[in-house]
Amino acid sequence: MYRHIPVQLLKNFYHKSEFVGIYLQRYSQCKYILMSSVSHNIHNKHLLQNVENIQVSKYLQPFINCPMNEILATVDNKKSVSVHESVALLKALRMHVFFKGIDADSFKYDSRFQNLCEIFGKTCNTLEPNLLISGLRSLLEVGVPPDAAYVISAEKSIIQNLSYFSISNLILCLYFLHKFQETELQKQVCLSLKQETQNRIFEIASAADVLMLVRIFYIFDKSLQKDLEQKIIELLSALNIHELCKILRTLSETSNRNISILNAVSLHLLQKTEIPDIKEAIDIFYVFKKLNYYDPKVLQYLFNNIMPSISSVEQPSLISGLLTTCGHLRWKHPGILDACGEWIVNHPDSCRSREYVAYILSAAMLNFSTPNTEKILNHILSRLKQSSVSPDIWLDVVWSLAILNKAEKEILEETLSKEFYKPLIDDSNFRVLSNKLKLMNLKAVLKINHPECIFGCDLFLEPLKISESSEIEKGRKQVLDILTIFISKDKICTNQSTEMGIFIDAEFIMDKNKKLFSLSEYGVLSKETNITKPLPEGSKRISLLVMFHKDFTLNETSLTGINDLAVRILSASGYTPVLVPYDEFLRNKTEVKKAKYLLHKITEAVTGN
Repeated sequence: MYRHIPVQLLKNFYHKSEFVGIYLQRYSQCKYILMSSVSHNIHNKHLLQNVENIQVSKYLQPFINCPMNEILATVDNKKSVSVHESVALLKALRMHVFFKGIDADSFKYDSRFQNLCEIFGKTCNTLEPNLLISGLRSLLEVGVPPDAAYVISAEKSIIQNLSYFSISNLILCLYFLHKFQETELQKQVCLSLKQETQNRIFEIASAADVLMLVRIFYIFDKSLQKDLEQKIIELLSALNIHELCKILRTLSETSNRNISILNAVSLHLLQKTEIPDIKEAIDIFYVFKKLNYYDPKVLQYLFNNIMPSISSVEQPSLISGLLTTCGHLRWKHPGILDACGEWIVNHPDSCRSREYVAYILSAAMLNFSTPNTEKILNHILSRLKQSSVSPDIWLDVVWSLAILNKAEKEILEETLSKEFYKPLIDDSNFRVLSNKLKLMNLKAVLKINHPECIFGCDLFLEPLKISESSEIEKGRKQVLDILTIFISKDKICTNQSTEMGIFIDAEFIMDKNKKLFSLSEYGVLSKETNITKPLPEGSKRISLLVMFHKDFTLNETSLTGINDLAVRILSASGYTPVLVPYDEFLRNKTEVKKAKYLLHKITEAVTGN
């Protein structure tokens, strides 16, 4: 739960799904380009191989937009179909399945398809490696059984002719074949391909090889991965900026957080004279976020270089994508935020609700509020309608407006009405926990800003807490252990979940002379127990919050908007918040120094110095 209000509560799945969709679509486009690599002829007839590649392309071209029956009609007379034509026709059918959504079952049992497969299977051992690979891949990916005679024939041909495969052939074959490991023969083929690749790592030279290798990096043994890693890093200098971006996208697609490769790619990005365009920059930002990898120099470099081109952007999705990644990365770059906001103001006919929502959520996440922000928000709020987004997203919007001090009384009351919030806190809603915490925050804001309205609010939710990582929980405990060195247990209340939707690490009462007072006498404010008399003169009720790296923005360091809201709510509710940055706390090496550090932070808050 919030304490700090967890970062995940600001995630906008509406925007993210669109952004990820764009990302995956762009990746799949480059993926198929990589699969057209040229390789050595089994008989070392390189010229013939190139000619045959052209022939296959010519055979394939007429069938790209043909109905499936026309493709199959070509093989009515199987004597007229060469083995090279069979590869092209099989590939055409595979493309129909993958790109046009044709059900492979609609032709797999057709006698014409069976004839086509037999033509390929009987003479596939005469094919050049790239055609052999293409034919086998088409068979497997349209669902031909692995024990079919023509599949077995092609797989045996691969094993028999590995020495004639180029390194590109080996990598390409591994790329698709490692997904098909149903039979012992398939496992044997994959193992043989890996061994041959290991023996010929020194041949890896092209950008296509590197990109494909990164794609299948995880299928190799740990010992071989280290050698491949070094080879990939060695070849990065030969890649252009667009290929480096593809490397990063591939690492993200395979969830490969290889720090050595990431560091090397980041270094080369900074050294290139070329600059990634906005689309590529957004991809890089998304990769960094997904892989939890941050290189401040690269981020600063990319943001600074794309900022001048924002005004000339034509696609609204790039603006919402850029804003969303800024929020996810917690990268507070006023120039980028202002430029995106100006674009929104200057393109009212192009903007959709997602651009408006992306700006509001990102500005809130980054605690970004300037006179220019005020102008942009006024423009957005005059156009953004509740009916244009889902209830979950509208709750995000209202909550973000509360962070930005822009939530009017009417919008708060509407959001806290049972008609609106009831579906959001239903157990069937997958965002139920975050929705409850946001509603608690909004009720606290309503109570503070419009106390006369709180009696009309019938929202009553039990305090709750969202679980954090073990590292964060361990860090909190470490701070509290030091705190209890000089505060006895009867004078402190720890780990409090509150009705405000804020998690308090510790509550206690102290005066300017460092005197502590019993909570049994003055009560625990968050629990509203025994609050029967005012605090002693000069004393303050402290709410101690341990702050971690995720609680601060990057580039321009400040509390995230989420945590700024928590501090404001606590301050207005009778607390004196004391923020303890965990990294700062750790710089004190001994327990004595840590205790002195905490006491100093608390004393500063009590005395107002």
